[in-house]
Amino acid sequence: MGNQVPVLHCRTPECTNRGRCDVADCVLELRTREQEEKWNKEFQLLQAVKNQKLEVVKNLISMKADVNARQPSLVTLERYHSGKAIRSGQTPLMCAASSGNAAIIRMLLSARAHLNDTNERGETALHLAASSGDINSVEELIKAQANPNSLTYEGDTVLDYLPREILEDAVLLKEFQALLPVTPEDDDAVPSESNSRRKRRIPS
Repeated sequence: MGNQVPVLHCRTPECTNRGRCDVADCVLELRTREQEEKWNKEFQLLQAVKNQKLEVVKNLISMKADVNARQPSLVTLERYHSGKAIRSGQTPLMCAASSGNAAIIRMLLSARAHLNDTNERGETALHLAASSGDINSVEELIKAQANPNSLTYEGDTVLDYLPREILEDAVLLKEFQALLPVTPEDDDAVPSESNSRRKRRIPS
């Protein structure tokens, strides 16, 4: 009994046990609450971007919500809750690009969103902006130096992601091609007839 280690009582202001607890238990509880608050802000940010709520996005960024958080898929949910790194799922920037919202894209980039991150298909925000058909979103990403030569894991270029109505409109297609110039080592970036008929990606 004489060698028993005394219990260190918690003195943190957040303690709900009035100091009558083991400090390790209380710290763990506090960290759990902090992690839950972090996850909650990340979820709210992703939802605000999807719903195109510009002011909500702005407020959450000011509250230090992680602009590079991932929306976990079912296969990564356990990994997400364990706090491990995730390379699949959509980031807020990818969600904004998918909906073609240039204003939110600009706001997320200002908050240091990762420009060339990829999802589980190898798609970048630029691929997804192209799929939205919104040239302003594509232009915002290009101005921020997004890689126009990125390929998905299936070998699709950014131009391959343009909607059919743009691929079939010579004038609109030229506008996008002007933003996404073909480099000599990337001759396949011009969408071919077979590419334009390729089965489109499965929406997230």
